[in-house]
Amino acid sequence: ITEIVSELAALLRQNSRSVKQHSIICLDTLIQSYGTNTVETQNSELLGLAIRDLSLNISDNSDLYIIHLSLQASLAILDKSSSCVGPVREYLMPAVLELCTSSSLQDKALDSLLAVFRKLIVKEIVGFDELLAALHSKLPTVPKTAEEKEVHNESTTKKVIGNIAKCMAAITAAG
Repeated sequence: ITEIVSELAALLRQNSRSVKQHSIICLDTLIQSYGTNTVETQNSELLGLAIRDLSLNISDNSDLYIIHLSLQASLAILDKSSSCVGPVREYLMPAVLELCTSSSLQDKALDSLLAVFRKLIVKEIVGFDELLAALHSKLPTVPKTAEEKEVHNESTTKKVIGNIAKCMAAITAAG
């Protein structure tokens, strides 16, 4: 299983959407079916590499379906593993915090993001106050001058504020 997970993690870095999509689905299915105990006992760094490579797909805001699948696979790892705290904090946290500022975030990708935030709180990987402060720091500033208002897209800002508010509500409900 270690070799399979390692190869799937490497395939996540490919440019082909189809290869990424099927690799993520396979990785998610493998982790949900077999759990992570087999992988963890053989190589505890392997899941960290998978989290790192999944996070790269999350931080690339171009394909919401790939983001959704990457978040679901990350959620499976978070659900089944306790040895990924370092990689989650180093790779996954910055990716999901950046994702919540995307104005295109919606539907399944947003639902998966909210589930990841809830899991981070429930599994106590990140403290509630720390995550709330990180989300609060991502809120866009409101333009004050007429010049700022001209270049500022109000509907985009409202969408981002709404998404961040949903994230804050999710972690509040989980905490």
